[in-house]
Amino acid sequence: MIGYLSGRLLAADGEELLVAAGGVGYWVTVGAHDARAVMKSAERAVELFVHTQMTVAATTGKATIHLYGFRTPEDLEAFRWVLSVPKLGARIALDLVGTLGA
Repeated sequence: MIGYLSGRLLAADGEELLVAAGGVGYWVTVGAHDARAVMKSAERAVELFVHTQMTVAATTGKATIHLYGFRTPEDLEAFRWVLSVPKLGARIALDLVGTLGA
């Protein structure tokens, strides 16, 4: 499980960041506030605490790994807490943490 990434921002597509770390590029989903903060950074250095989630499609059995990134361990912990609520998915949890601030 990936828990932390430190690297350089290579590209951004909305709230999806491509972070180069150790010679590998990782697409990481972040909240809107974190995306804006990273994009404002002149040096393009990125440090993210990461929640790794694997989902398997019921119809095809295809597995997908999603990385959700946060600038602080407190935001990551808040995300995991919100995610533990039944019927709330990662996108809603990410938006709530970004809106409320941990």
